[in-house]
Amino acid sequence: MFEYQQEDIKKIARNKEKIIGLDYKSDGLYADSMANVCGSPKYYRKSQNKLSKLQRNLSKKEKGSKNREKARQKVAKLQRHISNQRVAK
Repeated sequence: MFEYQQEDIKKIARNKEKIIGLDYKSDGLYADSMANVCGSPKYYRKSQNKLSKLQRNLSKKEKGSKNREKARQKVAKLQRHISNQRVAK
């Protein structure tokens, strides 16, 4: 059997100004009853932009050089990171 005290319910009812409601939005994560909107992080797009920059940098390096190998390793590392981001969803 469940018992409760009447005072607990009254305390909750008095703090109505602190209560907010959250709604799911398809273009963002949520919107609350105070009209605050939380946008999506867009981390995947940021990583894709960084990857395109690194790939352009790699294409300008001379074949067989140490700097090309360093750039290739950076591209491979970021590609692995993006792959992990897609799997985590």
